[in-house]
Amino acid sequence: MNAAGCIAAALAVAAVCAAGRAAEKPGLTVHGSLQFDVSGWYRDREKSDSAESFAGTNMLTLNVKTPLLKSAKVEGLLDIYQVYGAYASLVRSTAPGQALTALSGSTPILADLRMLYGALYLPWADITLGRQIVNYGKGMLLSPLDVFSTIDLFELSFKRSGSDIVMAAFPLGEVSGIDAVTGFPIGNSDYATSIRAFTTFSGWDLSAAGIYRHRSREAIGGVAFKGDLVAGITGELVAHYGRDTRRWGFEAMAGADYSIRNTWIFVVEYLYREDGATHPIYDWHNLFGSVQYVINDLMTVSAVMLGSLPAENALATLQYSWNILQSVTTIFHLRYYHFEGFGLLIPRGEAGVRVVIQF
Repeated sequence: MNAAGCIAAALAVAAVCAAGRAAEKPGLTVHGSLQFDVSGWYRDREKSDSAESFAGTNMLTLNVKTPLLKSAKVEGLLDIYQVYGAYASLVRSTAPGQALTALSGSTPILADLRMLYGALYLPWADITLGRQIVNYGKGMLLSPLDVFSTIDLFELSFKRSGSDIVMAAFPLGEVSGIDAVTGFPIGNSDYATSIRAFTTFSGWDLSAAGIYRHRSREAIGGVAFKGDLVAGITGELVAHYGRDTRRWGFEAMAGADYSIRNTWIFVVEYLYREDGATHPIYDWHNLFGSVQYVINDLMTVSAVMLGSLPAENALATLQYSWNILQSVTTIFHLRYYHFEGFGLLIPRGEAGVRVVIQF
């Protein structure tokens, strides 16, 4: 099944379900945002004359869904954006990713369909079909169990991608259940099948998952937990076995979050990857940290750091967010990048402003 077939099937399932419940609450709800970004780029001196020193994006985000029905739902999430400056140069010089389709040339317009799925709620299970954002892990950023969704590390909001899947969720009580998920063999990308069991015990969220990647012929097993001690604690332990390589690999994540009077908010995560050299960004030892200071109801300051060793990849961001109107937020940011092997794809430093208008 190709991407168009998966999307058409999702819409067909949801349409049939919605038609059968038309008397409940017909119609669609639409909300979204307009986002405007502009930033100046600092490059290494010997490379500064080879590319633009600024970049920008104009983006429209639409979230469309049916009102909450008893037995069915349709939901879609689409980003349409125009890039210029250095971003436009990147699009012209590199092949767009699977989720991105270039629609024009000089100042490319791109579309990223992150969600489009139909859901059917039955007494014994919830069935969903289409492109969805599935989050298996417990961590904010460094979650080795998240095989169905990737995070854009170079985007300020760390937004997640979607996957074309069918999922069945079987409840086993108010806080327990089993999820079965399988992806579709679309294009050359890897796809996975998974079964996960989850429950809550003494205030701790616990889960265990078995996953198989079909194209890479890799079996994955893992457990995850999240709960509160003095601080919020998260953890994941994951084992990989490659059927072609006949070797094992291991990953472990540990994290904590802590809040002081809801004014200072701290998050830290550590990820160990035994096969770190195979990942373009993460290495053997990886650390993510975030500190947020809430000045008042309208203003916040935050600092985010991501780093890995021994490759010494690093990303650091300082942000100031100001909600200047009820639906308008302005974000000023400074970023530092150091990633091996990316060349001119990313700058060394960046200073920019983002304006988000919600509707």
